[in-house]
Amino acid sequence: MLENKNDKAITVKATMKQLSDTITSGNIPKANQIWCGADVCIDRKAPQKTEDGFYPDPRYVETEYALELSWVFFMLKDAFYAENLIDGCSKIEFFGRLANAAIRATGAKPDISCPDLCFAVAKEAETIYNEITHGAFHCLTVGLGNEIYDDRRGSENK
Repeated sequence: MLENKNDKAITVKATMKQLSDTITSGNIPKANQIWCGADVCIDRKAPQKTEDGFYPDPRYVETEYALELSWVFFMLKDAFYAENLIDGCSKIEFFGRLANAAIRATGAKPDISCPDLCFAVAKEAETIYNEITHGAFHCLTVGLGNEIYDDRRGSENK
């Protein structure tokens, strides 16, 4: 059983390497559609927040590179799901952390380049991968108001 997990890890690592190489090339593909899933949406402009709805608004990443960043999210989704490293519960944390990384990157540098933004997300995916493989990845079973564990960690790792 452990051998299968190691084989899977190699496949995810290879996918992340391919992703990094593509980002480095500067020819980042555009997704056919923007990412909107696991309580995260990526778009050029977030809609106005709703009030008093039963379901909380998704976590929005606003960027002019919405289609390129969506491509990164889809690539990471395919890799991590194919190897069963995330599931129905952990997906909210996984994609929420990727979104948080993008939000932090655009907040720190509003004129961030497309490759730098995509690298920030790829780096967070690598951090998450390392946490998963070392048994240190945490997620909330229930998060109120679209909260994820990463939101509670404070600024020590940001």
